[in-house]
Amino acid sequence: MAGKIADTLSALILVSAIMSTSNNMVSGDKVIMFPVQLPNHLYEAGAVAEGLINMGHEVWMVLNENVKTVRQIKITGLKYLFFKSPDKEMTDFEHFDKTSFELYLKYRGDSFLLRMQENMIQPRVRYNCMQMLYDKHLTDRIGNMSFDLAIVDALQLCSYLIPVKYKIPYVSMTDMFFTWTFRMHPVVSFQPCYFDEDTNTVATRVKQFIRADTHENILWDIIHTEEVRYSFYIPKRRFISLFDLMQKSKLWILNINQYLDCPRPSIPHVIYAGGLTTKPARPLSRELREFADGAEHGLVVVSFGSVLSNMPYRIRIKFIKAFTMIRQRVVWRLDIAADEPLELPENVKTVKWLPQNDLLGHNNTKVFINHCGNNGQSEALYHGVPMIGFPIFGDQQYNADRMVMKEFGLKMDMKEFQPEDLAHTIREIIDNPTYEHAIDRMSKIFRSEPVQPRAKAAYWIDHVMKYGGDHLQTSIHDLTLSQFFMLDILALMVAAVLVVALMILEAASFVKRKYISEPPEPDFEEIQKRRMSRRLSQIEENKKRW
Repeated sequence: MAGKIADTLSALILVSAIMSTSNNMVSGDKVIMFPVQLPNHLYEAGAVAEGLINMGHEVWMVLNENVKTVRQIKITGLKYLFFKSPDKEMTDFEHFDKTSFELYLKYRGDSFLLRMQENMIQPRVRYNCMQMLYDKHLTDRIGNMSFDLAIVDALQLCSYLIPVKYKIPYVSMTDMFFTWTFRMHPVVSFQPCYFDEDTNTVATRVKQFIRADTHENILWDIIHTEEVRYSFYIPKRRFISLFDLMQKSKLWILNINQYLDCPRPSIPHVIYAGGLTTKPARPLSRELREFADGAEHGLVVVSFGSVLSNMPYRIRIKFIKAFTMIRQRVVWRLDIAADEPLELPENVKTVKWLPQNDLLGHNNTKVFINHCGNNGQSEALYHGVPMIGFPIFGDQQYNADRMVMKEFGLKMDMKEFQPEDLAHTIREIIDNPTYEHAIDRMSKIFRSEPVQPRAKAAYWIDHVMKYGGDHLQTSIHDLTLSQFFMLDILALMVAAVLVVALMILEAASFVKRKYISEPPEPDFEEIQKRRMSRRLSQIEENKKRW
């Protein structure tokens, strides 16, 4: 009871602090954000920007001039700085979804992930970086605007260089858990989200240990590749590795949801604010509202994200056939060309863009079919909607596994599924109450949090702007790997035990030699002589008797 009261009081204090800060609006600091030019990352950055604007701060976001997602963020008061990018294909991530699907259908597992990283994502991130860093008009303007803080997306490493160049304190954002960067022990034994069905075998633990570091290994590859490229950007300063720049962040905001994910260890300057894009549903447009309201058997929402909405024709046909086998209505985010011969059943409505959060909040929504993106899963959890996941790349496979483990839904294979399989899975999710009960329970817990994730993130960023972040830092980043894993202490303890053991053995040996007399070794010749003498004596005696 005392623990519950203490937790409640702590929550009330945090709520009061946030409300007090947002009501006073006295700081009015100037913040610049450097998000990855991907729609999901822009939505996350936009959520944090909204929280900061509500607290009275002036927020600017750096974007390339070809990004279309800016039209969908729609945050009052958010300002933009654009850098020029003549190659639209390289700067607009929304145009590479066809190639992504082709690579996915051709390769499997890590092979696909590496090709996506090398051929699709990294070249575009690098191009955006070079355009941004060497846009003199942009960088001069940033240098002259006297920003109080920068917020950097950790997956766009080059963005750290601009705050460093202009001596702007910075914090980092990410939706991935970087064990080595945060210097948290990479132990998966108490993190069941990393596990398959059998958690007791050594082989499973080794596999999951390797899997837990997959994304960080990719990050390290990017760091090693890009460091030389950017080492001359600040020529008058001593070279600092990109990894060191990441570790010097005053604060880390993690878009990782402990209710969707598994509890993890943490340190003070790492703030969990999972579910940044979650919020109450807004009213739908008239067309969508009428379609959703008329779904007497339920509504299925289908969305594969902003960069995977243009799937190959043969995959679309399988989805369409599956939807003809169910009674539910379907709202499907799908980009259909005007000349594409695609016949849709009456229960299916396609749109180029859908208000995902608002549809998930509709009372008739029963299932959310998605690619297991972090934001989509968080929104489904917020509204208590079970899911069917088709993981494609990146962290999506891990996200699908945690969803299945927590019984929030089921996962399927985009390459192998048949229409009958999908129709059966939809009916299983709707008819089996296990999934709805599991996610509804966790949704209530998530929504019972006293502060929304975006407000929590904004509060701690505001806290760092007011008071700095040194009091949140630990000395863990100053440790070597041997010190971090306490190998030096273990080695010292083992050495001490060995020394004590040797000393005890030596002392025992000395006492034995000095004070404990040992019987002399027997003289076998003397014994033999005595025996012979006794026998001869006996013979002589016997002779006398006779």
